Amino acid sequence: MLPAVARREALEALSAAVADAEGGAYLRHHRQRLALDLQWLLDQVEPSAAILEIGAAPYYLTRAAARFGYRLQTVDYPSAETERAARSFGIANRACDIEREPLPFADATFDEVLFNEVFEHLRIDPPFTVAEILRVLRPGGRLWLSTPNLLSLRGWINLVVRQEAWSVSGGGVYRQYQPLRRNEPVLH
Repeated sequence: MLPAVARREALEALSAAVADAEGGAYLRHHRQRLALDLQWLLDQVEPSAAILEIGAAPYYLTRAAARFGYRLQTVDYPSAETERAARSFGIANRACDIEREPLPFADATFDEVLFNEVFEHLRIDPPFTVAEILRVLRPGGRLWLSTPNLLSLRGWINLVVRQEAWSVSGGGVYRQYQPLRRNEPVLH
């Protein structure tokens, strides 16, 4: 754990980590949440901890944490896009379809598993995925899991204006499933 890091410092680290990347709308929408995730990590976890980040692409949190001395191991859906991004940032990502394949790590490897804004994308076998996460966590390890907030402003707009109870990005809740029909990943 590092001495208390203010949210402003976390935001600055995120901004610096993505200065050379195309953050676009995703980063504008998720910047505060990513800063909070980073702040929690810095406040609660030693930099020497073994940390796995699942669904890390586009690697904003991974790269910001590295600025504070953390080395996160990442796992993401096997695609040319995620591999290209990982290589461009010097990240040793392990490709894995987390709903169909065992995580490519030995039992009890990690002290912490970050599973932020990924759970809602699981469509095939969420219990398998959670069992795999528990398998790679060390006894006493922690799972950090977050999902989109329906009570956020964006969630309320979707509910009131579009009459849809979700808060993922654009085009209706079923649009996000279309890549699965083409055997492509559902990226967030």
